[in-house]
Amino acid sequence: MRYFVFFFITFFTSFAIAERIFFSSQDLFLQNAVVKGIDGRWSILQDNDQWTPLTFPSYLDKLGEFKLRCEFQIDSSIAFEKIALRFNAVDGKCFVYLNGKILGGHMHGPIPFFLNIPNESIHKKSVNELIIELDTRTNFRQSIPSRAQVFGLPPIGGGIFQNVEVIYGKAAFLDSILIESSKNEAAYQCSFYRNSRLFSSQPDRYTIQIFEDQNGNSVWQKSVQFLEQTNTIFIEKSLLRPWGKGDRQRYRMGVTRNKTETITCKFGFSRFFEKSETGDEKHSISQMKMIEWVYDKDIRRLPENELKEIISSDILAIKRLGADAVRVLAGLPPEYFLDKCDSLGLEVLLELPLLQTPPLILDDQFFQQCSTVLREMVNFAGKHPSVIAWGLGNGYDLEHKQTQKFIQRMTDFVRSLDDRPVYIGVSHQKIADPSAVDFIIVDVHVWKNNKLYRAQKHRKTICRVVSLIPLVGHTVQEAEREQAFSTSMDIKRVLDDYQTGVCIGPLRDWRGDMPNLIWGPRKQPFYFYAGLLDRDGNPRPVFNIIQSNFLKRESNIILPLDGSHETRYVFQVMGFIVLLVFLIIFKSDRRLRKYLNRIFLHPHGFYTDLCENRRVIPSLTFIVGSTAFLTCGIVATSFFYFLRTNLVFDTLLNWMVLEPWIKLKLIWFIWHPVIFVFVLTILFFTFTILNSAFIKVIVYFQNRYLRWWQIITLFLWIPANFLFFLPVSIIFYRILGFVEYRTVLAVLVGLFFLWFVVRFYRGIKVVLQLSRMRAILYLCGFLLTGFLLLVLLEYSRAFSAYAPYYLALLYN
Repeated sequence: MRYFVFFFITFFTSFAIAERIFFSSQDLFLQNAVVKGIDGRWSILQDNDQWTPLTFPSYLDKLGEFKLRCEFQIDSSIAFEKIALRFNAVDGKCFVYLNGKILGGHMHGPIPFFLNIPNESIHKKSVNELIIELDTRTNFRQSIPSRAQVFGLPPIGGGIFQNVEVIYGKAAFLDSILIESSKNEAAYQCSFYRNSRLFSSQPDRYTIQIFEDQNGNSVWQKSVQFLEQTNTIFIEKSLLRPWGKGDRQRYRMGVTRNKTETITCKFGFSRFFEKSETGDEKHSISQMKMIEWVYDKDIRRLPENELKEIISSDILAIKRLGADAVRVLAGLPPEYFLDKCDSLGLEVLLELPLLQTPPLILDDQFFQQCSTVLREMVNFAGKHPSVIAWGLGNGYDLEHKQTQKFIQRMTDFVRSLDDRPVYIGVSHQKIADPSAVDFIIVDVHVWKNNKLYRAQKHRKTICRVVSLIPLVGHTVQEAEREQAFSTSMDIKRVLDDYQTGVCIGPLRDWRGDMPNLIWGPRKQPFYFYAGLLDRDGNPRPVFNIIQSNFLKRESNIILPLDGSHETRYVFQVMGFIVLLVFLIIFKSDRRLRKYLNRIFLHPHGFYTDLCENRRVIPSLTFIVGSTAFLTCGIVATSFFYFLRTNLVFDTLLNWMVLEPWIKLKLIWFIWHPVIFVFVLTILFFTFTILNSAFIKVIVYFQNRYLRWWQIITLFLWIPANFLFFLPVSIIFYRILGFVEYRTVLAVLVGLFFLWFVVRFYRGIKVVLQLSRMRAILYLCGFLLTGFLLLVLLEYSRAFSAYAPYYLALLYN
């Protein structure tokens, strides 16, 4: 069952408004321009150097380097001064070529970007060839991991999932507009930067008007003459109201040049702090009711009309729940989402796509990449008044100095761009007080009586989240009722006992890039079943629970069904059968007892006899090896099966597995433990044969004669120490269910493994006739080679950084 977390927001005493809104030339260039989607025939270059047709927009669902090609023509009858390409959403690092010449590229995720086209590079009367080189490989040194696709892991996929458009028309007469608070607190300062290419010393007459966006009423107008390239005017603050839940006011500015050309842009000011009537320093508490919305792959790949339809239905569902804010996960949403929140009065929290980032990779290079993404995010979404805060990511270890330094640098950077609050997410139980940010989101277990959060020890505002549990049960009805019951208890505790706000998520079942272990081998293994709504938008019972609590209505008490919880006896049965068979053979065969006596009391003599080609009965060797490997297989399978519903273990598997289909096979085996035990046993035998072949080659180069069967016999008798673990393997799965015994069990397993390593060392020392030091070096080299192969084959190149972090989370 998923852990529960809770959410609390306290707003500061001062009254503050986001008073810095920037419109770049890209925003202004769109006015009075012709926008045409590139809907020609797209194709992809295959390994055989052949171009094959491609459905577009397309999500590739692959790791690698790809080339996409499209041919298009522009309307030669339209006169234009400037032409550009707009890429609405490209997932992956890309470089763009037009007619054989490079235009530019983009490296920081699916944020819309423009590439200007030199007039001499475009064919006005013939076909233009557009080629996009796309790299979807994930490397934490080159790209920022995407948030929440698979609990924050990098997505295995990429592509172009929204249209590419060509835009041409007259060049905008302004390069940019900046609206910010002036030194005079009673006015806003509006700076207009005239187009450097069109700028002349001749004065231009400008008419500047501001309208209410909802009804079109004019609230301010002024006619000015601009003489310089940068010109400034002032607007009284009393004329403009800040945007808020009760007053969803947004404005439209029109700038007309010489009564002929007009540029318009929409803006609004976000109110994000409460005003204290007494002016004292006590924090005023506000009940924040928030829903998490996941911008997943299924939504991204929809056509524009369907995308708008599902966004509208989701936002209306959030309003129907009684929520007043939405936290966006898995990347930056489309602008239509923010427009809809602007108009409906939903506050929005946007954040960097980072989750559980270990301190080791928070270096200067990573900061540069994060700051680039953050700058693009602020420039894109900062003009929307519904955006009330910027997030720097989740799962930080605030006790680490490297993390503290990174957060301070990121906070300073984002505050230089915009003055809205900055927050981070923390997943540890023990946290430090992050003085750099305005508030923090802490993932903690609701059911744990954590004195740190009850006492409100930190001066920093603490935000609490309640996450819905995944739907795990024998039937859908049982799972949904269990989810509703658990959520109702946690919501009551957060709202009543803690008297704080709450964030619920996710709104809808969402699709990830890797299959989820928790549900086993299902028909739709890539979907995460835990939303208030299912994939078709139908509400679950928990929807009514949340709605009743948010709107303060009485709700019917939902009790969980008395379903039969699964109890696995397969491990006990298998372990008991293996133990019984071995004891019967041990009792009836005197030679087996003799061999076991020698292998444990006089191992050196046993190994020496094998090196001198004295044969050991093959049947007994097979029995001992099979029993030891079956014991290891039962223990490993019990451990994996016990962790099948552990989300951290699922996250760790995603970093260790290259392809989704490999994890699908692994999921199938984990959920079929009997087969998995025998598969692991066969793998142990295979590894023994391969290792024996390697030793045989070394012996050959030593100019010695040693039969291969003797070496195989050696490696089948070395793990005989695991025979003593066979009684424990019978109850291993049951012991894992008791938290107080897990440490003892881990120590016991570690001791048996250490015993095996010592036996392996002694066997190698004898069979290869090495000195003690050389045998130790050989063993270390053998283990190091395996580790290096694991690191080199690990696709994200982040094993050394992430593995200790996830193992610590798994242990906790």
